[in-house]
Amino acid sequence: LQKIEIIGTVFTDAELKQSKSGNQYASFTVVVRESYGEEKRSTFYDVSISRPGIVNYVKKGRQIYVSGRLSLSAVCKDGKAYQNNYVNAAFVNLCSSPRN
Repeated sequence: LQKIEIIGTVFTDAELKQSKSGNQYASFTVVVRESYGEEKRSTFYDVSISRPGIVNYVKKGRQIYVSGRLSLSAVCKDGKAYQNNYVNAAFVNLCSSPRN
């Protein structure tokens, strides 16, 4: 069993996308910010969920809970290594209204 749970802030409004097999899904980015004394860190997660109707509710600035399966990939760009975090969500819960 592999499961990840995050609570963070929606960084990009959800977009409606379509898979190669023709199924629609919602896609958006969540940022989780952490502080350790003076050190601050932000981790970004690209989230997809097969519930296209949530695109009307998942808006930038809104706090959200996401539960699902994590996939990681490494990329090298301009001589720097980056890690991409992907979550195939099984469940999302909207925790707050979008910030205006």
